[in-house]
Amino acid sequence: MPASFYKVWAIGPPVDNGFMAPITIGVAGIAKRACPAWPFAVVNELICSCLSRAIILPGPPGFIIANDNVPHYVSMDFNLAGQQLPPVDPELLIELQPSFAAGVITFDIWVLNDDRHEENLSHFVSAQKVQAFDHAHCFFNGTNRNAAHQYLEDNRGALGINGHCLLPFFDRIDLMLDWINRIERVPDFYIDEVVKSTVALGLPETEVGYCSEYLRHRRDALRGLITQNRASFPRTQTHLFDQVLGGKRP
Repeated sequence: MPASFYKVWAIGPPVDNGFMAPITIGVAGIAKRACPAWPFAVVNELICSCLSRAIILPGPPGFIIANDNVPHYVSMDFNLAGQQLPPVDPELLIELQPSFAAGVITFDIWVLNDDRHEENLSHFVSAQKVQAFDHAHCFFNGTNRNAAHQYLEDNRGALGINGHCLLPFFDRIDLMLDWINRIERVPDFYIDEVVKSTVALGLPETEVGYCSEYLRHRRDALRGLITQNRASFPRTQTHLFDQVLGGKRP
């Protein structure tokens, strides 16, 4: 994301003798591959990476590599300290970074992330830096295409974020409106091209149209979906959902 720093792995020789003195550099990343239990992990990571960057939700950028001819999703390593990241304090995160928390919840609803816990969010309190990462279990989530298809259908009218670590403490429904507006402005062509690009990573080609339509429909249905599931936000007064989110898509 803008103005984020990532871990340098190695510094190599100059590229040329140009005025800007460019150098070859290696930057560290964390790579993961799909497995029999999670065959669409790399597909989901790339889709969520592209969609989250489209709305400028803070998180490490990612890309695809082939290791032994197997696609891996690589997430840039933002852990400059080199120590294991501590789990976030959900209440403190919401207090100090309320807009980010609203963005995480809204985005996770869009992509049906029921795996948002304290260890796949990062909050450097002193530097006021936040990151959301690890989206392998979002969206096309299942041990095979039929299971993933069923998962999406079962959650058409649901938030799809069971056990979300921020939801029990979140009380700023007003801040979700900006993130809904951002998501609603993500173009159809962008969603379609992102989904289509994952066929090379394991998404069945026959599912491209379905997945694209699902994401576009859920994008357009976010306001109503959140309002209809207001009971899932225990700290927000129920009348605020209609007051804040009751407007039509701009």
